[in-house]
Amino acid sequence: MSKSPVTTIDYDKLLESWSITENELKNYIESLTDDIIKNIETVLFSKVINSVRKSGRLAEYDENIYEYYLYLVNYYKRCIKIYEKNSKDVNSDDIKKIADGLYSIIKSKIAQFEDVEKMIEVDSIKGMNPIKAEKVKIIKRDVNLLFKNIINIRKNIKSEIDTYKYDCFNIDMDENSLSLFENVKLCLLSHKDELYSMYLDSLNKCILDINDLVSRDITYFYYELLKDEKNDLGSIIKIQADALEKSIQTTEEENIIQEILKNLREGYQHISKQVDELDINLKDNFISLDDIKDKNEDEFYNEFVLKLKECIKNNAVKNINDKTQPFITLLKDNFIKYTLSERQNYAKQTAEMQIKTEVSFADMICDCFSIIIKHTNENRHNLKDSEFIEIIEGIYETINIKIDNIKESTEIFKNECETETDNIIQNDNYEIKLNMEQINEGLLIWIKLHCDKEAFLSEFHIILDKNKTDDYKCGEFEEIRKKAFQFRKEQLLFEISTFEEILNYSVSRLRKSENTHIVSYVNAVDETTHKIYETLNKFNIEIIKPSAHDMFNGKEHDVLMAEKSKEFKKGEIIKLMNSGYKQGDIILLRANVIAAR
Repeated sequence: MSKSPVTTIDYDKLLESWSITENELKNYIESLTDDIIKNIETVLFSKVINSVRKSGRLAEYDENIYEYYLYLVNYYKRCIKIYEKNSKDVNSDDIKKIADGLYSIIKSKIAQFEDVEKMIEVDSIKGMNPIKAEKVKIIKRDVNLLFKNIINIRKNIKSEIDTYKYDCFNIDMDENSLSLFENVKLCLLSHKDELYSMYLDSLNKCILDINDLVSRDITYFYYELLKDEKNDLGSIIKIQADALEKSIQTTEEENIIQEILKNLREGYQHISKQVDELDINLKDNFISLDDIKDKNEDEFYNEFVLKLKECIKNNAVKNINDKTQPFITLLKDNFIKYTLSERQNYAKQTAEMQIKTEVSFADMICDCFSIIIKHTNENRHNLKDSEFIEIIEGIYETINIKIDNIKESTEIFKNECETETDNIIQNDNYEIKLNMEQINEGLLIWIKLHCDKEAFLSEFHIILDKNKTDDYKCGEFEEIRKKAFQFRKEQLLFEISTFEEILNYSVSRLRKSENTHIVSYVNAVDETTHKIYETLNKFNIEIIKPSAHDMFNGKEHDVLMAEKSKEFKKGEIIKLMNSGYKQGDIILLRANVIAAR
C-alpha cells in the first residue's frame, strides 16, 4: 500500500491547526448548508432523470434506431470499397452497366446519410447518438421547469437551517439537543409533500414528451429513414442482384459481384431483423407514470435523507467545537488525499488491464489471419496458375480487410477507454466515506503523542488503513466494461464469425483439389482456424456449434430459416449456418441455424 500522502503531512501545520478560530468553523457550516441545498436540488433532478431512464421500452430501445442505421451504412461503405478496388476487372457491358448503377445508388445513400449527419449535428451534442442527445435535451428542458418552481422552497429551507445550525456547535449544548443532521431531516420532512408534488409534475411532463415519438423530430426522422432503407435494400437485392448474377460471364466478375452481394444481403438480413424488433418493441410500449412513481412519499423522502448523510457526518457534528474541528478537518483532508490517490492508482491499473486484455485478443486474431496472408505471399508464384487463384485472391483481400478493420476498431476502442479513464482519474469531487469514530480517535492519539512526531505518524498510518474502503472500486468502470464487451462482440467476434463463411463457401471448394500447393494453402487456412479456436479458448470464449437433430434453443440459437423436412422433427436443427459464441453464462453471439417446422 502506498504511503505517499502520509509522507507529505506537515507535523508543524497540524500543531498550528490546533489554534484555528471559531470563525472558520462558522464558514465551514455555512458551506455545509449550501451543500445541503444543492443536494436537495440534485436529488430532485436525478430522481426525475433516473425514473425516465429506467422505465418503459420506448426509453430502452429508441436509441438503437440510429445505431442500426449507422450499421447499415457501414455495409454500404464496404460494398463501395470492394467495387472501387475491383471495378477494372468488370468488363462485360451488361454487368458493368448494372454494377455502375448499383454503385451510384449505394453511393447516394451514403451521401444522404452524411448530409443528414451534418444537418442534425447543428442541434445535437457532439459525439453523442443524436437520438439520445435529443432525449437529453427534452429531459433537461422539462426539468428546468422544476428549478423555476424550487426557488421559493429553497429560500425557506435555507432560512430554517440558519435558525439552528450554530447551536450544534455550542460547547455546552444539552445532550438532548438535536444534531444538525436531525434538524435538517425535520426541515425536509416539513416540505416533503411539496417536494414530492414538484417531482411528480416534472416527471409527468418528461414522460409525455418522451412518449410522443412523432413530435421528437430527430428520432422519428431516423426511424422512418431506417424503415425506408430496409424496403429499398430489399428491392435492390430482389431486382438488381438477380440481374447481376444472370449477367456474370467470367470468374473474376463472379467473385467481385458475389462479394458485393454478400455484404448487401448480410446488411439486409441484419437490418430486417432489427427493424422488425423495433416495430414490436416501440409499439404501445409507452412509459406510464403509474408504473414508475414511488409507492409513497416516504420512499421519496428517504432518498433525501441518504443524501444528507453524505453531507453531514453526524458523529463529527456531535464532537465538534472551536478547538478540535480544524485538526479533525486536517486529518480528513489527508485521509481523502490518501484514498483518492489509491482510487486513481486503481483506476489506471484496472483500465490498463481491461484495454490490454482486449488489445491482446485483437492482436492474436490478427496474427491468426496473418498466417493466410503470409502463406499466400510466399507461395503466390506456385498458386498463380491454379484454377482456384481467383478464390484464393478473394480470400486474401477479405482477410486483409478484416485485419485492417480490427486494427482500426482497436485504436478507436483504446482511445475511448483512455479518455474515459482520464475522466475518472481527474474527478476530484469523488465522495470518500469516512469512519468518524476513528478520525476522532486520531484526536486522542494527537493529545497523547503530540510530543513524539514519529509515534504520531505511525499511528496515523493505522487510522488510514482502518478507514480505507473499497467504495472507489464499485461502478466506476461500467462504461469501460461496456465498451470492452461491445468491442469484443461487434468487432472481433463479428470478424471471426464471417471468417467461418469463408471456410464454408470458399475454402470448401478448395478441399477437393489434389494439387499439392492448394493442399498446402488449405492447411494454412486450417492452421488459422485452429489458432483462432485456441485464442477463443484462452479468453474463455466457448463456441456454440449445434449439430443436426439438436433441439433449437432460443437462448443460444437464431433461426435464419424454418423448413419442412421428413427427416427432422419440429424444432430440430437441420443445418448450422454460423457458429455462436458465449462466455460463461453470457451469450455474445447466437448461432445462426436452419430449423425444422
